[in-house]
Amino acid sequence: RISITDPKINFFYEKRHTLYLPIFVGIIIEHMNALILVSCLCLVLGGLILSGKGDFLIAGYNPASAEEKQKTDVKRLRALVGGLSFLIAAILWIPTLLGKADDVRTQQAMSVVILAVCIIFAILANTWARKK
Repeated sequence: RISITDPKINFFYEKRHTLYLPIFVGIIIEHMNALILVSCLCLVLGGLILSGKGDFLIAGYNPASAEEKQKTDVKRLRALVGGLSFLIAAILWIPTLLGKADDVRTQQAMSVVILAVCIIFAILANTWARKK
């Protein structure tokens, strides 16, 4: 009798905690956990920024001179960066909930969407978040 869990037959299996689990399933589960962890981190940082206690996390704002800080509408900048953080968390979370996080095309689509969103938010940070 041949079993697919037999390590002599299928080299994709390894022994973990006395159970035979596929290596690639372990990688997928670890990948999903990493996406959930990163999305939770984005949620926490977004909440910190929106509460006004995370201004030091906004790239370029903390080291800016006093003159540059006066030209920036801090509330709008916080809303943009906090919103960006929440949006990235949603982009990472949705495929994980749908069970599609391990698909290469989904990962490529997530990367393209995150890049496009970041470009749009960078443009908004330099236009909409400036004082007139």
